[in-house]
Amino acid sequence: MEVPPIEHVGHQTHVPLQKHHHMPVITAAQKFVDVPKMEYVDRLVKVPVPKRIQVPTTRKDVVQMPVPRTPEDLEEPEEPAEAKGLPVRAGCSPSSPDAQTPGGS
Repeated sequence: MEVPPIEHVGHQTHVPLQKHHHMPVITAAQKFVDVPKMEYVDRLVKVPVPKRIQVPTTRKDVVQMPVPRTPEDLEEPEEPAEAKGLPVRAGCSPSSPDAQTPGGS
């Protein structure tokens, strides 16, 4: 029995060289800075507080009072309201309290 000859073919593969490079080392250093201090000035502001106060209600009533007449006034006759320049509403007598309020209800 014959053994065939084995031919050995060697292939060389290129392996890149690994070179050592010196890299600079980066270090973190703290830098101290002067920070200005802030001063807060608080001012008190007065806020008005609403108060509830009981206020009495007032009502105006127009009351005609008789005017005392002097002896000089007795000599002159009393003039009606139209002659005195007072406005009179239609349908009211000059002596009523509504007659002297212009545009009254």
